[in-house]
Amino acid sequence: MGMLFEALGVLPSAEVVQVSASDFSTGFVGQTAARTRDIFDSARGAVLFIDEAYRLYDPLGRSYMQEAVDEIVNLLTEEQYRGKLVVIFAGYAGQMSRLLDEVNPGLKSRVSDVIDFPDFAPAAAATMAAQQLGEKRLQLPAGAE
Repeated sequence: MGMLFEALGVLPSAEVVQVSASDFSTGFVGQTAARTRDIFDSARGAVLFIDEAYRLYDPLGRSYMQEAVDEIVNLLTEEQYRGKLVVIFAGYAGQMSRLLDEVNPGLKSRVSDVIDFPDFAPAAAATMAAQQLGEKRLQLPAGAE
């Protein structure tokens, strides 16, 4: 996905920095914001892919993840980051909606696009995989169909 943003001229690099929600937490209140800023610094000029981003929503209200989300909202508007990286929040649709709707009112307004990828039936996924392998002139091993 980084190559796409580079080819479109959106980013200067095809690099993808992949993190999960737990990478934002330090275990100590007050240090999570600095850790979040470090992650954003490492992804400047690249794609920041936050896998299972819905885990940033803590319905029990513990402050580590709230601190991370509050800092993400802040960083998305700071001049040194705005337009200098692409942030992808990945996760299950229902849980991502709760993250966007309930954690910090500013987060939803800073997410410009939501793309929902439907679940594929196993047969459809297998057909697509075989098709992509065929395009690369590769074949599934015998009996793997």
